[in-house]
Amino acid sequence: MVPERKDNGLRVGPYELLTRLATGGMGEVFIARRTGAGAFEKKVALKLLLPHLVPDQEFVHRFFDEARLAARMNHPNVVQIFDVGESDGRPYLAMALVEGISLGRFLKVVRAKNVQLPLPIVRLIATGLLEGLAHAHTLKGTRGEELGVIHRDVTPSNLLLSTAGSVMLNDFGIAKAAINEHETRPGRMRGKYAYLAPEQAHRGRLTLRADLFSAAVTIYETLTLVSPFLHPGDVQTMEAIVKQVPASARTLRPDASEQMAKALERGLSKKPEDRFGSARQFREALVDGPVATAPELGELVQQLCGDQLRVFHRLEGGSASPGVAAPRPAPVSPAVAPPPRSRWKPLA
Repeated sequence: MVPERKDNGLRVGPYELLTRLATGGMGEVFIARRTGAGAFEKKVALKLLLPHLVPDQEFVHRFFDEARLAARMNHPNVVQIFDVGESDGRPYLAMALVEGISLGRFLKVVRAKNVQLPLPIVRLIATGLLEGLAHAHTLKGTRGEELGVIHRDVTPSNLLLSTAGSVMLNDFGIAKAAINEHETRPGRMRGKYAYLAPEQAHRGRLTLRADLFSAAVTIYETLTLVSPFLHPGDVQTMEAIVKQVPASARTLRPDASEQMAKALERGLSKKPEDRFGSARQFREALVDGPVATAPELGELVQQLCGDQLRVFHRLEGGSASPGVAAPRPAPVSPAVAPPPRSRWKPLA
């Protein structure tokens, strides 16, 4: 299960591993390089199934289901997959390398600097998230049939912000779709607790409106820097998702419009039928003013997250120490809701 070492670096199939970007519950992601004839060179994000999960066929099937599903997507707000394979029994998939940071880590930096995100930036991030979801939810198969894609894990950690200002939905590892060849074991709860829809918490039947609830939680947090349902324990968090009505976004962000607050309130409805019918309906109701440009978001990412972006800059102009992993990023811990008065200052 150990990647093969050739020349000076660790290799997985045709890819040379340069440095580790992140590790999650199912896989680890490396910056990797593929070379070819004519001095061809391409850097990718290479995702490998964690070694201890390889013997579990459910995780292997889910890994390949993710690759099969994501390969059908072609949209500027969804991370693209180029290649999938297996090396020494360990599955891998090669994705577009996004030079940037997850929204989760971005919000952690913003909180640490004690600033608020400008509303046009919030609108751009929300637009990218909802357009990416709209593409996934309306994906069709080879015969034109609806695939019924549900992401099931829409969170700040699965939304990438690039230094060019792109907003890209990532990680369809627990997505549900008609083309999946294997069903997950019944009774298991999928996704991160603070972003689950109430019907996920109840292990009920899911529709795309579960993703819209999770998107509303993510956008609310991006706007207010407060996770609306997060509590110190998982049980309390789940109870809050099912029972608690969060404070209006305008309580924490008085500069937000009543229209934006109402759209988030509807997105956070406990009953699926009370939410929007599609991601585009949600976007149309939510986005009520100027939207930042991609270069403006990219400049902000670079301005605030220089330390977090060094892993990419170390690779410029030469190779990293082959096979040596970068430090794993600390897990994002969104703030538990403070008293209903924003303590964040506007970002100049």
